[in-house]
Amino acid sequence: MGLPACAQGLTKSEVDRLVAPPIDNQWLQSLVVGLIDEHGQQIIGYGKTSSAGNTPDGDTVYEIGSVSKTFTSTILATFVTSGELSLDEPVQKLLPDTVKVPRTRAGEITLRHLATQRSGLPRMPTNFEPKDPNNPYADYSVQQMYEFVSGYELPRDPGEAPMYSNLGVGLLGHALALHAGKTYEQLLIERVCAPLKMQDTRITLNASQRARLAPPFNGDLSPDHNWDLPTLAGAGAIRSTANDMLKYISAELGLTPTQLAPAMKLSQTRQAQFDAGNDIGLNWLIDTKRQIRWHNGQTGGYHSFVAFDPEKKFGVVLLSNTASGLVDMLGSQIIHQMLGEKVEPLKLPKEMELDAEALNRFVGDYKLGLLSTMKIRFEGHHLTAQVTGQPAYHIYAQSKSEFFWKIVNAQVTFQADERDVITGAVIHQNGANVPAKKIEH
Repeated sequence: MGLPACAQGLTKSEVDRLVAPPIDNQWLQSLVVGLIDEHGQQIIGYGKTSSAGNTPDGDTVYEIGSVSKTFTSTILATFVTSGELSLDEPVQKLLPDTVKVPRTRAGEITLRHLATQRSGLPRMPTNFEPKDPNNPYADYSVQQMYEFVSGYELPRDPGEAPMYSNLGVGLLGHALALHAGKTYEQLLIERVCAPLKMQDTRITLNASQRARLAPPFNGDLSPDHNWDLPTLAGAGAIRSTANDMLKYISAELGLTPTQLAPAMKLSQTRQAQFDAGNDIGLNWLIDTKRQIRWHNGQTGGYHSFVAFDPEKKFGVVLLSNTASGLVDMLGSQIIHQMLGEKVEPLKLPKEMELDAEALNRFVGDYKLGLLSTMKIRFEGHHLTAQVTGQPAYHIYAQSKSEFFWKIVNAQVTFQADERDVITGAVIHQNGANVPAKKIEH
């Protein structure tokens, strides 16, 4: 007798084959995989939520980050399908008169522009200066958002080109909440969570949900911090579970009859091109090759990936309490395998142990171009690398001169002269090789 199928004929052992290596090699603290198709669903937990924690399950709570944007667009779609609003409604009409949303001669920023990442607003406002970098959005106020929006000059016409904007979708969620006379969370519960019986999809957690919240870890598996996004909630504030997210995807696929069906169909419908490989609906990205609808999300200590095929009627949810893009790679692999494509497990570099003397050789500052520097420091038992404007992250030895990051898919090779003195380095990332010369002090 063969092993039972999870979805699309995929067995648990096949999922294990893909997911086990990054868990076993300590690249991810914990991960929950949810699979669904017309025949049913399955949830598989991997790792431990913490060193003293348990294996996660369908009720473990995670921050889902930017996957929240798809909920904001679903809320928008409910207003549109009911006739209350139009996608081409200027967002200005939903905001106080004191707020002056920027516009150009070509026109105003509409709800469609905000939901398709074509508003022209920047990724983040320039007056975003968090007092606590560990919870960066917590103190950004509505008044600050209003002040920035009112003083901003658009670099291009609304709708002209894509520009991913947390600010834009945060403004959309805020505007919809104002229009409804509710908070964003009240609107989320009323319009999406209650109809789908998603009892654990919230921004404010009750005692039971807090007890089930997986603690956050950064890409180096160091403890991190939870994030709160009171003003830009629509861009990334939601917390959820695999059980709830499968209810969401089941409704998106039409496997669960729901009053949200027209709104969800609208949110999935192509609106514009997003990038070379993706179109965009209302915040759902659409793989142009496979027509998969997907979105991912990351906060300080979590990463999420959600994808579904509306034609073949299957979907996948991955939730992790590690801020690592590796989750996206695993999600894509599972999707490809569900489509019947041959997939090999990720080849992750293995750490080589080097003593303090060997590691201290690389300590120093390395010049990257005209304005950037990579600082290599020895802390604890590891080297850290910090590029100008970014936090410091551990790098791990895979040979006596080659190191890798876990938090991003990148490597660095150190170079030495004939006396074996370190003179520089080359950073390898996304097919590019960036040289860095060691600065002599």
